[in-house]
Amino acid sequence: MSDTIAVVRDIVADTLAIPLEQVTPRANIIDDLGADSLDVVEMVIRAEERWRIKVPDRDLSTIETAQGFADLLDCLMAETAGARR
Repeated sequence: MSDTIAVVRDIVADTLAIPLEQVTPRANIIDDLGADSLDVVEMVIRAEERWRIKVPDRDLSTIETAQGFADLLDCLMAETAGARR
C-alpha cells in the first residue's frame, strides 16, 4: 500500500470518526462510509494542507473511493513536482 493511500485512509477515518478498518481502498466514501459533500471538502482541505497542493474544484466530484482520492493526489503531486523543476 502506498504512503498516499495510507494517509488518505487516515484522513477519511478521522474526518468521519469511523474505524480505519472500514476505510478500504475501494469503499465508496459517500455510499459506503456515509460522508456528505462537506465531509469530502474537509478531506480535500486536509490533503491539500498535508501535501501543499491544490485540488481543482472540478476534481471534487470525481472523488468516490479512498483509492481514487489517493490516485488523484498522486497525479496532482507529480504535476506539481514537474512544474517546480
